[in-house]
Amino acid sequence: MRAKKCGSKSYVIRPIQFSGNNIILGERVSIGALGRLESITSNIEPLLVIEDDVSIEQLVHVVFMGNLTIGSGSMISSSVYIGDVDHNLTPGKAPKFMDLTHSTTRIGKRCFIGKGATILPGAVLGDDVYVGANSVVRPGVYCSGVYVGCPVRKIN
Repeated sequence: MRAKKCGSKSYVIRPIQFSGNNIILGERVSIGALGRLESITSNIEPLLVIEDDVSIEQLVHVVFMGNLTIGSGSMISSSVYIGDVDHNLTPGKAPKFMDLTHSTTRIGKRCFIGKGATILPGAVLGDDVYVGANSVVRPGVYCSGVYVGCPVRKIN
């Protein structure tokens, strides 16, 4: 594991894949096994900040090309995808060779992301947002409340 900074009482269960050393872990952060924290190099210096008291379960995949923050006190359930990078779809070009685009993505403080949820590039979750299991959060700004579905809709 390589991180730019790792706060006290934080731990990572191996195996896990970190790409780059541009990850900052706050105090008391826990990250489950078989996750992937993947930085994409571009003209933006990528940085993943996981603030204090965040719990990330196993099999979570985070892809970041810009600054992506997971706010303090948040909990990310297993098998969740969070990304701030996407392929610039180009007809006749294989996805592997398409240009990548960055959209600001952020998880606020005290958020809960249910098992299997997908947080797409451009989704900005405010504080106290709860995302149900297997939900898909599209680009946009989401204020405190409970969101479920594909795409998500606010139910509370």
